[in-house]
Amino acid sequence: MVSPDRLGVAWLHLFAASAPPGRRMAWNELWPQVKSILSDKKLSSIWAMTAHTWLIELLLENGFSGHGRVIAFSRKAVPPLPEDADESSIAPMTEADLPSVEPLDHLAFIPPWQMDTDALRETLDRSLLAVVHRTGTRVTGYLMAGAAPQGMHITRVAVHPEHQRQGIGRALLVRLLRFGRRRGALRITVNTQSDNMRSRRLYRSLGFSELGETYPVFRYDFPTDDRGPSDPFPTAS
Repeated sequence: MVSPDRLGVAWLHLFAASAPPGRRMAWNELWPQVKSILSDKKLSSIWAMTAHTWLIELLLENGFSGHGRVIAFSRKAVPPLPEDADESSIAPMTEADLPSVEPLDHLAFIPPWQMDTDALRETLDRSLLAVVHRTGTRVTGYLMAGAAPQGMHITRVAVHPEHQRQGIGRALLVRLLRFGRRRGALRITVNTQSDNMRSRRLYRSLGFSELGETYPVFRYDFPTDDRGPSDPFPTAS
């Protein structure tokens, strides 16, 4: 299962087959078809994230290259919560906020981690908690979190680059921790890129610990002349 977005990239979400040699046979049959279909959509790249050695081998054999890794954090709901976070400017997110959230998302993240409107709306619909932070009338941060085994998982958190280092990310996370405690969540989890040292420091300062789980990220780049003449996934405005 490969899902193109409106921002010019696609993610490999699912590949399943029977044990060897079925995996390799299935990949060799499906991968050329996937490339052929996506090459007409003017995409720049296909991305995948996996810790399975057999899938990593298939990816590397078929033109994918390593592109960083994602690490997992977890925090139990029991530890005391910080008292220094100002949550007064945080409010529930609604669909009406998405036109403001999307450009903030694109400023806070680089491809392929950006979300288009459809992905943000879908994530909002699945969230147990979705909130925005406003500075005046401007949306300067947001957080969305959904259900996970034994608690909740942070699916998205971002702060506008011009408003970082002002305690907004901390306030958003404290709001989530309070919400999770009220729901009886045993733990809160979150993933982040290994080279995002700012977010890693923030999570540690709030009592999150690295789980030791690492997910390598891989990228396949389409040659320029493989891209089709039209773009059925225009960048959302």
